[in-house]
Amino acid sequence: TVTISESARLVIEEGVQVRFDGGCGLVVNGALIAIGSANKPIVFTSSATIPAKGAWEGIYFGDSSQDEVCILEHCIVEYAQVGIRCRYASPKIFDSIVRENLQYGIRCEDSSPILIHNNISEN
Repeated sequence: TVTISESARLVIEEGVQVRFDGGCGLVVNGALIAIGSANKPIVFTSSATIPAKGAWEGIYFGDSSQDEVCILEHCIVEYAQVGIRCRYASPKIFDSIVRENLQYGIRCEDSSPILIHNNISEN
């Protein structure tokens, strides 16, 4: 699992694929800036050759994540337990695809994320 600490900022460039082994995920306690494009989305997925739903943990935005900075735009999140989980966090998620996750596409607990033009399916 990769954890972005409260004082850190991770920027992911368009076209990048971020692959996770089973039991691993991305924990955002600081800032995540993942801005892809329509032609070059950023993909968060399983490292398995033939992935299945629930193959990795997913992206978790915690209470200390920097809401005013955190953004997923033109991203694909797939094959996780929970694609994106927000707990006391409110990231911006725009023009993204959240699909083929085992439990939830996006789960919000005491959160108010901004969700615009997303395709959330087969979760």
